Amino acid sequence: MKSVKQIAFAALLTIGAFGAVTMVSCNKDDDETCPVGYEGSDCKTEVRTKYIGAYVGNGSDNDGQTYTGWRLVFAPTNTTDATKMSMILQNQNTAPVVALTVTLKSNTTFDVDNFTTTDNYTYSGTGTINATSASLTLNQKDNEDTPPSTIIFTFNNMIK
Repeated sequence: MKSVKQIAFAALLTIGAFGAVTMVSCNKDDDETCPVGYEGSDCKTEVRTKYIGAYVGNGSDNDGQTYTGWRLVFAPTNTTDATKMSMILQNQNTAPVVALTVTLKSNTTFDVDNFTTTDNYTYSGTGTINATSASLTLNQKDNEDTPPSTIIFTFNNMIK
């Protein structure tokens, strides 16, 4: 009878130890529980701070034009909203082409906030970003044309 109790006790200890190891090893990724724009074990680190700076690369548009050495320059906006960043598209001479605001949809994807310039161009688009590279698909709609025309700019693999 004593051996049955020992076997039962040993089995109970084994199950308890296995359960403890499983519970400790099944933690979720820190980023899975944080709201968009934040990361870390306490969800207080803004991801946009690691995206600040210029990403340089090449692109093209749907009219067959190519763009060499263009830049996407990201900076935080003057807001406490951790999903907002400013983005300036610059040409190969670092002259600004258009300044826009983007909104993080996840910690690595963004949407370009719709924006209409004073000369009646409307911009929209999407992109991806991380600490070392970025991409952008930018739609530029010319509202002066009849019917309005759209140029789609694509910049892939812009490197920081």
